[in-house]
Amino acid sequence: PPTPDAATSSPSAPPGWRDRLDAHLRGHDWRPRALLVPILAWFAWSHTVDPGFRGIYTGINLALHEAGHLFLSWFGSSLFMVAGGTLFEVGIPLLIAVYFWRHGDVAGAIVGVFWCGTALLSVAPYMADARTQLLPLVSVGGGPVGHDWYLLLDAIGMLEQDRATARLVRGAGLLTVWGATIAMAGMLRRMRRLNEETAANPRF
Repeated sequence: PPTPDAATSSPSAPPGWRDRLDAHLRGHDWRPRALLVPILAWFAWSHTVDPGFRGIYTGINLALHEAGHLFLSWFGSSLFMVAGGTLFEVGIPLLIAVYFWRHGDVAGAIVGVFWCGTALLSVAPYMADARTQLLPLVSVGGGPVGHDWYLLLDAIGMLEQDRATARLVRGAGLLTVWGATIAMAGMLRRMRRLNEETAANPRF
């Protein structure tokens, strides 16, 4: 029969998010990743001071956008196909962030979140252009070119709020890129401390 101690003891609590984070960070060297902080900060600052800033990832974001149109066109809904561009442009970086996190690469996950923020910053001017339609548009395959956000906002009765909505999306993008930059700095600081603890106490 179980002893009184065994009967009253409770199973250990599952690890919290901080424990899982430490498990991902422990044993990794922070120094090769340190250059990411000034790089992310420079891109974030450039987006902050210049709404028209185009980073080196702009072409990748555009490719994902067009791929979203092509992929979701198979489902037969024209509005779903139109929305697919933005869904892919914003969603694929998030999926990549989740992939890196699940594989223990916290720095890669943070870069994925930062990339998602740059996608939001690419979406905002396109959204603000819904009524004026002054931005040059592209189309894969040479088909007719339509303005995604004119169609989407008009469909939900928010065409008159295109610029106000775009400001919210730009704000969300800036919060995301700056949040990812700060998270990267904090992650490297924690990684360094864990390395020092491991060196001082090899049982880790």
